[in-house]
This record gives sequence, C-alpha cells and structure tokens, in this order.
Amino acid sequence: MSQVVPDLRFCTTQLGYRVGASKRVVVRIGDPTVRSLTVHLNTSNYHHRRTGREPEGWDVDRFPWPFDLLDGALIPGSSNYVSDQVGGTSLTTFEVVAVDSRWGTFLCGTLDFDRPGVYVLESDQGVSLPFEINDSTHDRLQRGYLIATHSQRSGLAIPGVRDAEFADDARRDSDGLQLQAAGGWYDAGDHRKWTSTTVLHLLALTALCRAHDGPFAADAHDELDWGCEYFQQIISEAGQVVENIGGGSVPSGVTIDDWWFDNHSGTTADGSGSNATNNVPGTGGERSANTLDNPNVQFQFVRALASAASVGNPVRAARSRVAAERAWSFGRQRGHDRRTLFVAAELEAAAALRRLPEPPVDLTDVEELTGELLARQSTTAGPLSGYFMDDAGHTDGYRSIAFSCDPPMALLDAIETLAPHDSAAALREQCLEAITLHIDEYLLRSATDNVFGLPPYGVWTDPPFPNRQTFTEFAPGRFVRYFGAPWNRDFIVHGTNGVTMHQAFLLARAGRLLERQDWLAAATRLIEWGTGANPDNMSLFTGIGHRHPVPFCPRTLQVPEAAVIGYIGRPDDTPYVEQSNAHEWSTQEVWGVPFIYASLAISQLDAASNHVWYDQ
Repeated sequence: MSQVVPDLRFCTTQLGYRVGASKRVVVRIGDPTVRSLTVHLNTSNYHHRRTGREPEGWDVDRFPWPFDLLDGALIPGSSNYVSDQVGGTSLTTFEVVAVDSRWGTFLCGTLDFDRPGVYVLESDQGVSLPFEINDSTHDRLQRGYLIATHSQRSGLAIPGVRDAEFADDARRDSDGLQLQAAGGWYDAGDHRKWTSTTVLHLLALTALCRAHDGPFAADAHDELDWGCEYFQQIISEAGQVVENIGGGSVPSGVTIDDWWFDNHSGTTADGSGSNATNNVPGTGGERSANTLDNPNVQFQFVRALASAASVGNPVRAARSRVAAERAWSFGRQRGHDRRTLFVAAELEAAAALRRLPEPPVDLTDVEELTGELLARQSTTAGPLSGYFMDDAGHTDGYRSIAFSCDPPMALLDAIETLAPHDSAAALREQCLEAITLHIDEYLLRSATDNVFGLPPYGVWTDPPFPNRQTFTEFAPGRFVRYFGAPWNRDFIVHGTNGVTMHQAFLLARAGRLLERQDWLAAATRLIEWGTGANPDNMSLFTGIGHRHPVPFCPRTLQVPEAAVIGYIGRPDDTPYVEQSNAHEWSTQEVWGVPFIYASLAISQLDAASNHVWYDQ
C-alpha cells in the first residue's frame, strides 16, 4: 500500500474550545465538486477502521495495522483501537457544507458538543489535529506567554535557551554616557530592544497580576518586576525615554522621515545593533541607546509604567509612577505632529495616569484628546464605516503593524475615565457610539466575506503600485486589504499576527465593557485563527498544537513557546505563510507583540466569563 496524502485539511484551532462556546469547523478540500462532507467527532485515542487496510492474518482486535493510516474508506461505527469511547460509534456526527467566500470554497459547519476532553475530527479523507474542549483551555496560551517572555530576557543566561548577552548595555548615542540599561526583553528573533513594543509587556503582566488567586500571578509579578527595573533605567533626568537599544543605524541616504512605515518605527534601521559584545561595561564595545525623539515611545512608556504602578511591590510601583510622570511631562512639553497614532497614545497615557490615586493629569486633558481623536473617525455611510484616518485632514487611512487598534482602544480608555463624571456624559456617549460603529460597521462587517471571520488590515486612499497588487474599493477613494500591501515604498512585507491579536483584544475588551456577546465570540474566533483555524491549519504560536511555521530566530536556535508574526498577503490579497523548512522573517520571525495582545484578550475573556480565578 502507498501512503495516502489527502487533499483535505481541517482548518480548526489546535488549542481548543471553551465549554459552551460556539465551535465553528472549517474544512479546506481541493475538489470543488464536493459540496458536503460527513464529519465524526472522536476522542483522540480513537479512529474508525478503514476498508482493506490490514493484511490477511493481522489480529485487529489486538492492535490496528500501524501503516498507512488513512488508506481505505472509513467504516462508520467500527473501532480499531482500545478506547474509552464506548460502543464503537462516533461521539457525534455532523455535516459541513460548501460556502463560497473570499479565498475560495470551504466546507463549514458547527460542532454541537460540550463534554470536556481531547478530541479529533475524522472524515473519509482525513483527520484533524487534536484539540481540547475545556473551560481552562486558554490558560495554555497564558502559560506559553510567560514562558516565551521569560525566555526573551536580555542580559542574563536563560538555561536551555541562550548564554548571557548584552550585560553591558548601553551607551547613549547623544553623549556616549554609559547607561545601566542591561535587562528588559528582546523584541523579536534578533537581539534588539524596541521600547514602544517591549514596554507593552507591562500591560499584559499587570492584567495577570490582577488575578490575585490565579495560577500565573506569581510568575507575572516576577516578570513585571524584571521589566519595570529595566524601563526605569532608560529614561533621562529630563524625562526622555530611549527609543531603542541595539536597533542599528539609519542607512546612508535614508532620512529620519523614512523611520516610519504604516505607523511602525525603525523599519529602515540596518540591524547592526544585534552584533555580540563582551558583556563588560566601559570597554568600548557597548551597543548604542538611540535617543531619537519618538512621541509614541514616550506615551506608550507612560501608559505601561502607570499601569504597572497599580499592582504589586509598593516600592517598584512608586518608582514606576515617578518614571511615568516624568515621561509624560517631557512628552507634553516636546509636542508632536498630531498624527493619529500619537494622539491615541497620548490619550492612552493620560487615561492611565488618571486611574492613579491623586492623578497628575486634569480631566480636561482627557476630554480634549478624546475630542481630537473622535474627529479622526470616518463616519461616511457606505459598505464600511467607522474606521480611523491617519491625520486631521483624513488624507489616508490609519494602518499600523503593532498598534492597529490604538485609536479605538484609546476611546475605551476615555469611556472608563469619563464614567464617574456627569459633566462628560455626552462625550462618553460619543465614544460609545464611535466604538460601536468601528466594530459593527468596519471590523465585523468586513469579516463576513471570509469563513474565518478575519477583519482587514487597513484602509488606503491612494493605493501604492495598484497595477501590481489588488485592493478592494468599497467606496469612492476608499480601498481595503486583509493583509498589508507587499508592494510598498520600503518593500517591507510584515506578518499580521500582531494586528489580528490586537483586534481580538479590542473585541474582548469592548465586548466585556458593553456586554456584547457577539463581540466576545468574534474575539474568540480570532484567537482560533492564530491557533490554527486558518486556511493552512497553522498555529502561529509555536507551543500550541502540532503544526506551525519554522520559527525565524537567527541568533537563538529556539525561543520556547514563541509566537511568530504570521500571515502576509500575496499581491492578490490571498493569505500566505511559509510552510516549508526554508525560513524568512516576513511570516516566521518570533515576536512578542502577538503574544502580548493574545494574553490581554484572554484576560478580558476570562473576566467576561467569570473565570473561576480571575479577579475582576
């Protein structure tokens, strides 16, 4: 017999489903004439027998024939393995039927089954990867987040991962001053420490610390202490926060205006800061601490350190507050060009400071920034509405690789900050309307044309290289893609796992706040996308499941549990992730941002579902 490799793939989560949650099943099959398929649910140690597989004389009552497991037609009601599945029949059987949608025809159905356990789906043509049904199944992502983050610590040895590196970080580029800036976390698969993204860990860790009786609180407090100690060292007496350490230089001929791409900073850096040092401060080989003025860094720092000041060690919390206030003063005095990213970050920072006892920020600051940000939303009626624009003149749509949902997130911050103040009731109501419009008429409406419920990457007004790539025009002068445009000014093609997980966080947080069960369900579907419910059944979290891209981590063999940056779009906007043993950064690089947002999303889902250990 020859090995059967079916042209069928169960595009299901490799993590699992919570009890009571909707369990969407999507199947990709190569034969477009197949319009339906019978699917059997079995425990993971059970498979149906198949016709003609065993040679004559083999005792199938003892053990199944162990070769060519998918040869032959499935025989319903026949067990070929000792199992706790009584009676030799499927636990349940259901149909998946053809749905024509974006990216092709898929077979779709719903699994109506809630008994906790580990299961597989089986059909004539193939078997799914195992998945779990359990109320605590999402805890595996939280555990993975903590392991991956700990493994990305810089400046000390992580046994089994890497030796001590960059214990001599770093010299300030402006004056050569040696900083005590060893520590923190690496941002991705290289050794660079980008402040705007690594500081976001403090938000996820703070959320886990608030679950006082949870299984992860102790580890989260330890990691939070580690991070805060580092970030408190990279702010000057004047309040300027270091933009990055080891980011590298701007190549010759590239101006600092080119530092940004789709609201993502540092994209033109040459990466030279990843080169190894001798770990001895003051010997001349230290990496550079870049002091480039970056308002997003300033205000993300404020937001994160102010949040960290609300939990844990009182001394560390007090120092975090002092650093946050100093950074806030510097950022406000320095000012910025009022692009939407900076306005949203400033509002998030102001709201975080307002949540502290005796807040150092006036309510009027929050109100003014909220009004400015509300004016950035496109409310024009049409097939899609409620998305945000990149500046006050609405010259382009707002898009961001790492901060895609910051404008609506900032409005959620405003809603919570304004709630106790009757004088701000009208402004708060505007924010609620803006959030509802953004989610219902942009994110979720655009997600209906694909069977995975995936919202788009962003909106363009003037698409680049339109003769080389596809954009969907949904209104005059308004174009959308579900993934970034590969043909662009800088030829940067960056995976969107961070975008999708940020959308999951937004949906979970807004769904909890506004008690919208459909938004909570949509958040869960996006977590399912990241853990395998995508066209290739690839888990983008390498510690989840059994099928994932080869992680790109050029200076460390493997970062345990790490997330990869995920799907890009071909020029025709169809999803692509590398599945061979070859690897490149664009879809496979390990990155902390998707895991940060996934952890935050799960913390919100836990709170919304009254998870037994989550302290709301």
